[in-house]
Amino acid sequence: MSTHLAKHAVWILFALVLSACCGCPLEQPTLPPDGNVDVDPITFPSKRVSGEPNDTFDQAIEVLFSISDKARLSGTISTAEDVDVYVLGPLTAGDRIVIDVGTSGDLDATIALFDEAGRIAFENDDRNLSLGQLDPFLNDVIRRTSSVYFLAIASAPLGNQDMRTGAYTINIQLARGGQPPPTAGQIVLLDFTGGTLTIPDYQTYTVGPFDAADIDPAYAGLTPVIRQQVRSTVLENFAGLAMEVRVAPGDPLPAAGTFSRVLFGGKNPGAFGISQQIDPYNRDPADSSIIFTSMFTPGRFGRLLSPEELGIAIGNVATHEIGHLLGLNHVANIADLMDTTGGASTLLLDQEFLSSPLDDSIFPIGLQDSHLLLLETLGPSR
Repeated sequence: MSTHLAKHAVWILFALVLSACCGCPLEQPTLPPDGNVDVDPITFPSKRVSGEPNDTFDQAIEVLFSISDKARLSGTISTAEDVDVYVLGPLTAGDRIVIDVGTSGDLDATIALFDEAGRIAFENDDRNLSLGQLDPFLNDVIRRTSSVYFLAIASAPLGNQDMRTGAYTINIQLARGGQPPPTAGQIVLLDFTGGTLTIPDYQTYTVGPFDAADIDPAYAGLTPVIRQQVRSTVLENFAGLAMEVRVAPGDPLPAAGTFSRVLFGGKNPGAFGISQQIDPYNRDPADSSIIFTSMFTPGRFGRLLSPEELGIAIGNVATHEIGHLLGLNHVANIADLMDTTGGASTLLLDQEFLSSPLDDSIFPIGLQDSHLLLLETLGPSR
């Protein structure tokens, strides 16, 4: 290197250091806009194929598919509250959609698929949490025809707080013209006989036979009455759906592997109940939940509940957990059985499976029509 060039290089280095010391940061590279990869917007003057804002269904960017029904998107979740929404166009029941997300930076992302009414159809946070694979992946068959479907991506609400922003790429593949999976009824065993249940990656619970007196001595001798009210409440909540409810002790036990089990007993200061999984469209018909009946004390409700009220409260929580086993997420509506925002007293309401806003812990936009999803999963009662 010549003396002149060497001095010039030293001067450039000095200028860079000086600019940093003086509080004049170097200009950051401009991030590419959210939207379709390798697509020139000028080529599509009548379509919005990239840009911001795209935070709502009304602002969604149109996804451009190739003749082989593939699309590729890229963008950035710039803040913890940022949501990027894309419109996929019409999809028909039976169409298969594969959505493969890759992230960079410190982004733990989640995705959701919504129909034209903003009702969630699918969501995925982690492709395999046990293996530490946090990028979303979805491969499923559309259950309901809609003139428009939306894909939304955001940072995972329950993810690491230090992994809320970063870039992403999304590869989409459609296979049109298939058949939607048939609905299938479900048997649920309300098990009051005691037993053991393991919640994966969390804890194992072992409880004895349900005795209402363990909740409060005032319920001594009322165990059968409360047990029957729990059953009646669950049956009422699932009325019109292909759900069979059996109770142990008392009813014949279903064949192994053909039923979901709800165990009653024990305590957990942080919850009235917990399930092994949220199981989209009931892929696993033999998963389980536990209802922590010792948490239904008078102190939680501000008074001693009547046996009927206690059975309703426990039955509503049991229904909520069965909802998870059938694929339902949390919502924010105290009248909805899948609500997670209300206090103990809301469990005494005549709650139903409704169409309600998703809870913020699930996704920042959209609705869940719980009854519709159950119809698509179980089918109507026969």
